[in-house]
Amino acid sequence: MYIQDWILEAKVRGNFYLVDRRNIKSQNPLHPSIRELRIDPEFDKNDKQTGEFNIHIEFTLKSDEERLDPVIPADMGRNLLNSYMDLLAFLSNSPVYLVSQPVLTYKYPGTNKYRKIIFPSQTATVTPPVPITDTSIFNIDIDPKIGRILSLLKVEFQEKDKINSLADLYIALDILSNQFECKEKITRTCTKCGEHSELKPSLKQKVENLLINIVGYSEEKCKKIWNTRHKIIHGGIESSAENLRLLPRIVIDLRIAIIKGIKKNLNLGTESLPIEDLLGISFSDAFVDVDYTLPEKK
Repeated sequence: MYIQDWILEAKVRGNFYLVDRRNIKSQNPLHPSIRELRIDPEFDKNDKQTGEFNIHIEFTLKSDEERLDPVIPADMGRNLLNSYMDLLAFLSNSPVYLVSQPVLTYKYPGTNKYRKIIFPSQTATVTPPVPITDTSIFNIDIDPKIGRILSLLKVEFQEKDKINSLADLYIALDILSNQFECKEKITRTCTKCGEHSELKPSLKQKVENLLINIVGYSEEKCKKIWNTRHKIIHGGIESSAENLRLLPRIVIDLRIAIIKGIKKNLNLGTESLPIEDLLGISFSDAFVDVDYTLPEKK
């Protein structure tokens, strides 16, 4: 069994300050792996807090392998950092932002050798700009409900948190599913008299109708999308680094389904904008995992 002590360092910004210039230390950590937490305020030249804080988290990982898969410390570190940022946002009743991405460091025992995991500080748009040659949609009388879906899509495109993205997309999916006729019915039988009565289709049946009959998804993909919706709506998915790495595929499947549904509703051809092939690009988690050795002190 290998035991590794990792250090995470990051900087955050928030609309709060620490009274009496003190830093924050945790006596009862949120997770048993945490060995130390320290949140230190930064000061300007006038010795006033700037609203930026350095977060230092030390945590321990146990593994049967000497060299851990970098995803393990990366996920653990970000989960711990996000938990403390959530608490700071709750206490201050205001957003807390990352000023610099977290850096994770592990020192190999008895050596000057280190392992460092570094996350990207910037992102770039890799898809080419779209030439908008057909503007006929500006002349279409768009139903307010479709307009609401378009508004949700606009917000979702700007959202960085995948769980928030899914929440927006599932609201749009629910609204869109009501715009198409669903022939499925629910039959209810009275337990006393045996009389049968038909009810309107449920939301699940409407969503299945949209995804399978209108969009053309398989029953398996439809089931996966619906099950994820249930977890999102009822808080069954944590905002963990692992989930945020696995959810982008569901986000893309939902985007494509909603785009296809809107185009069908507006009688737009499949070749019209937006180009559906460009919606399926997905990238995995990005970070740099490097080993380095400091020179011996003379």
